[in-house]
Amino acid sequence: MRLVFIRNDAEAIKMNHIKKVRFLGLLCIAGAWLLVPASCGIFSRFFPGEFPLESAGSEARRRSREAELPAPFLLEGAAKKREALLLRGNTVRTGIPGFGENAFPAVYGEYSLSIPGAAVFGMDGETPGFTVWISRESLYFPNPPWIPRSGVPGCRLMERNLAGSIILGVTGEEPGAGTADTGAGAVSATVPGAIGTLVFQIPLAAADALGPDGLNRLIGMWVFRFACFFNLPGGSGAFSLPAVLNF
Repeated sequence: MRLVFIRNDAEAIKMNHIKKVRFLGLLCIAGAWLLVPASCGIFSRFFPGEFPLESAGSEARRRSREAELPAPFLLEGAAKKREALLLRGNTVRTGIPGFGENAFPAVYGEYSLSIPGAAVFGMDGETPGFTVWISRESLYFPNPPWIPRSGVPGCRLMERNLAGSIILGVTGEEPGAGTADTGAGAVSATVPGAIGTLVFQIPLAAADALGPDGLNRLIGMWVFRFACFFNLPGGSGAFSLPAVLNF
């Protein structure tokens, strides 16, 4: 009987020790939650910019850094902008829409299109928000059915309607430096000289939701981003489709 009591006393001591350890652990966690915000606020006064909880100074510094960035790379966090996302691309296809039966080879890409206050196009897995073909061929645009379109200086735009969509042909034949008003400043929208023709296909519903100004901004920003990648120093000249556009 004595051995049993000794064993029970040992187990009781062990359980009490475990409870104390658990209690101390919970106490440490609670203390950390209370002390970390206060300590960050104190230390940030001695090490400004290192602790994000001190928001007054960091917000001013963020705006100062943004002011030094080129206009097209500014992101306005509070403003809801139209957005295009690359769904699939950098694949080669033959046959460009708007030119009848043809076997023109082109690099092809599909995008979704999000328009605040309107809708999201291209996320249903069926009809893209818009598609683009990149061809090294200098395609001919007979008038009619193609008609000139203005709105993206530096680019020559031709437009036609086809099967519930708008087809836009874009070349760099317009003389002079091109600009596209992105809302944050003017950016170059000149098609690289090594590219023959860009062709965009936008469903009529998406084009109507964008409006003429939104459509011009989309084309201008896409061409600008594409030209930036294509003209990178030391690049191979390979096509790289923009993955994300905010316009």
